[in-house]
Amino acid sequence: MFHAKEGLFFERLEDGEVRVRVDLGSHSPIPDVIIDLDSDTWCSVIASVSFRGDVAEAFQEAKRFHSLEKQEIKPGDVGKVEDIL
Repeated sequence: MFHAKEGLFFERLEDGEVRVRVDLGSHSPIPDVIIDLDSDTWCSVIASVSFRGDVAEAFQEAKRFHSLEKQEIKPGDVGKVEDIL
């Protein structure tokens, strides 16, 4: 599980979903918030906040990257800014 900051966690589940957890701490009366996002929703989020924005090409690139198996990832899999300008 990746701890982004201040109680915000992300985890890729075996089926490709992404679990988002917000932990407000043990002293908070509010329980942890847990949201599971299917892979298409997660890829849409990534695309929409990327440099290229919410366009089909950015979604497809996010989906391709999200679907890669660990052993398939090689240097250069992530495009350079110059490639998209």
